[in-house]
Amino acid sequence: MLLTKGSLTTVTITKATIDAEGITLSYNAHALIPELFSTHEIIACALLKDDELLTAGQFIGIGTNVTLKLKYPDLQSEQVACCYVFVRSGDGGKVSNSVWVELTN
Repeated sequence: MLLTKGSLTTVTITKATIDAEGITLSYNAHALIPELFSTHEIIACALLKDDELLTAGQFIGIGTNVTLKLKYPDLQSEQVACCYVFVRSGDGGKVSNSVWVELTN
């Protein structure tokens, strides 16, 4: 499935886990430079099997191990139907292709 399609550089998720606080996604922001700017946002969304949609976003950030959390207390892997991430420009005019994320416990 492709949620977004665009010309911005896609994010590679280096680690994606489910724990007692929700979903934690890690990525290397340095690998995205110079194609992306600090004003760009990473957006994550996870569809739960009960049709609830979790979303979270933040500025791309700086570092080799940046994290983004989709908070949902006591989330279990069996509850998650799918998870995707994409990048959006600061003005909202451009996006990257969405990327499916494999979650682990």
